[in-house]
Amino acid sequence: MALFTSNRLTSNRRWLRLLGLILVLAIVAAIACPGLLARRKVQQARDAMFAARYSDAIALLVDAESWKGPTGETAFLRARCFRQLSDAEQMKGALKQAAELGFDRKRLSTEQTLYLAQAGELDKVGTQLPVLFLNGGDDLPVICEAFANGFLVNHQIADAVQILNAWIADFPEDPRPHAGIGLIHKNAGQFTLAATAFREALKRDPNRVLVRLQLSEVLMELHRFDETLSETLKVLLVAPDNVVALTIHGQAQHHSGLTDDALRSLKQAVKIEPTNLKAMLALAQLHNDMELFTSAIELLQKCIIEEPFNVDVRSAFGTALRGIGKTEDAKLHFQYCAAASEAHSRIRTNLDKISSDGQHVEARFETGELMMKYGSPAEATAWMKSVLRLEPSHIPAHQTLADHYRESGQVAAARKHEAAVQLLKKTRDSTTSSAPSAGSSRHSSQQLPGPRKPPQHNDSTVDRD
Repeated sequence: MALFTSNRLTSNRRWLRLLGLILVLAIVAAIACPGLLARRKVQQARDAMFAARYSDAIALLVDAESWKGPTGETAFLRARCFRQLSDAEQMKGALKQAAELGFDRKRLSTEQTLYLAQAGELDKVGTQLPVLFLNGGDDLPVICEAFANGFLVNHQIADAVQILNAWIADFPEDPRPHAGIGLIHKNAGQFTLAATAFREALKRDPNRVLVRLQLSEVLMELHRFDETLSETLKVLLVAPDNVVALTIHGQAQHHSGLTDDALRSLKQAVKIEPTNLKAMLALAQLHNDMELFTSAIELLQKCIIEEPFNVDVRSAFGTALRGIGKTEDAKLHFQYCAAASEAHSRIRTNLDKISSDGQHVEARFETGELMMKYGSPAEATAWMKSVLRLEPSHIPAHQTLADHYRESGQVAAARKHEAAVQLLKKTRDSTTSSAPSAGSSRHSSQQLPGPRKPPQHNDSTVDRD
């Protein structure tokens, strides 16, 4: 009996020691785990930033802060993400918080410089580039990226390429500069070179979905539809609801003669994102080829409201209207497409001039003026602003921006440029030499036909296909 009691006491002591050990471990875990979890989230956020998934990175950083509270590092990284997303207000708030938490003020100042650089405000920060390159350290790739983007915004392609090539030389395993080179070639219509550069980027990081989709787009342009299907399928296997991948996949199926498969892919893309212009346009083009013209018109009416300057939308709309017998309405769209084609030919000529001479003000002005009628208003505005950065007294650029802002309801911005026009004209008229400024003559681009706004069609009475 005594032996039994002794054994039980020994067993109880063992259990008490074990429980004590568990309690100690629990206390240590309670203290250490939040810190460990926070560090893991921060590392995941850095990985997401490297992959250009900035919204995901912000969510991870907020999650990290929920465990251990905000730190100078997490606030700074959030600021960097907001910069990449061009969200100035959120970036400024995060930078202020990082400063209050004791983060390195020199790096905070650099981040503000990079924001101006990537926005194309190189006249304000361009002189800092050599110093930043010399002292960039681990941030050198980020510095290269921001300034390369700034040069691209200003259409200084040669300078952007020079920075990207230097980035490749110093960081040969980084996929980002290769992707940047690919994008430059893609925008220039050099699709074979673009495909090569995108493949170089994917060789270094196969998980870059955006780069794979860009590769798919240029393969489509090269009519290499089997390769396009292969690349988009790689995306869809891991992200079956990716609308961009579904759209390009459906287009490749369409051009490969796989009509039923294309219809399924494109309908799925529109179902997931009903307002996606590229998906709607691709489905409308397929409907046109299937002679389902009324169905195409229903989609194209939505597209043309969003992008009345889109030549592919106009051409598809013209085809659909002609298909239901509205030849006069169709003719208006085809005339716009012809005028836009002429305008874009002149734009390409101007881009060649700008590539040779980045300071060519009149080539920039005419490009902006043509884009205002036959391209994206946002791009046209960027061109006009680039004119004013080089020549602040350029009256026609101020007037074009004033007209654009007035038409789009941006009254304050319109008044700013209208005031500049009045002041510049007054100054010019008051000078003894009344010679007009270099950019004061209007360009012949105004003679091109074709309104920006599409004609209105009453298709509610059209018979169904």
